[in-house]
Formats: sequence, C-alpha cells, structure tokens
Amino acid sequence: MISQLAIFGAQYLYVGVVLLAAVWWWRQPYKTRLAILVLISIMFPLIYIVRLVAGTLYYDPLPQESANFQIILDHKPGNGFPSDHTLLCSAIALVPTLYRSWFSVVLWGLTFFVGISRVYLGLHHPLDIAASALISVAVGWLAWTLLAPLVKKFQERWSRQEI
Repeated sequence: MISQLAIFGAQYLYVGVVLLAAVWWWRQPYKTRLAILVLISIMFPLIYIVRLVAGTLYYDPLPQESANFQIILDHKPGNGFPSDHTLLCSAIALVPTLYRSWFSVVLWGLTFFVGISRVYLGLHHPLDIAASALISVAVGWLAWTLLAPLVKKFQERWSRQEI
C-alpha cells in the first residue's frame, strides 16, 4: 500500500498540483491573474535555466543505480540532480506563497509528498529534492522582487483602463 501511494506521489501527483494551482489562479481577480501570468512567464523559464546549469555542474546518479537498492519503480539511469518533478511543484507552490494565499500550504504539502515519494522509490537523493525547492524559491523570490514594481505599474495602468 505504501509503495502504491509513493508511486502515485512520484509519478502522477504533480498533475494534481498543476490542476489545483490552475483552479486557484482562476479564482483570483482578473488583474491578479494577469499579474500572475506576467510573473510566471518570466519566473518559470529562469528557474528552468538555473536547473539546467545546476544539473550540468553537479552530477548525482540515481540511488537505484547502486547494486544494493531494490527497485520498486524503474527509471532510466542518469543525473538525478535536481528533481524535475519537485522543481515544477515547488515553482508552482511558490506563486500563491508570494501572493500570501493560505492555499500555498496545500500546494507545499503536496510538493513535499512528491519529493518524499521520489526519495522513497530511489529516484532521487534528499539533496536532489532540497536543491529543487531551493532553486525554485531563490529564483522565484528574486524574480518576484525584481518584477513586483513592474507588475504594480501594470496593475495601476489596468485599473485606470476598463478591461
């Protein structure tokens, strides 16, 4: 039973995170939705670029590649650093956090479960999971800090116009 939950968390739960975040986004006021689109259109590509650089600079073979690991879920061998699933989920969970939404707690909880599931199944080391969350938070916060004044200007402009 635990293995089945871990497989669900490791392989499929990220889709739920995306869908729940989309529902949260849709429930925001129109101007906030536009501001979020501006933010993620810049933040997500930057996070991915940092992920590519980090993966190039540090190679961490998957735990299941060692001879003494019992494979529960097969995965192609390669670099496990950082975890793409956790990176995506943490980047998504960060957006409601930046908007001080209580819903971010739900998304962070699901992100944590995705990461723990991937470690349990031997798809990643804990470092891969922690690095993914750190990359998302650091790059996302930097993008938010730099973009917040620009987004505020756009929101002021949108409020003067009838949209």
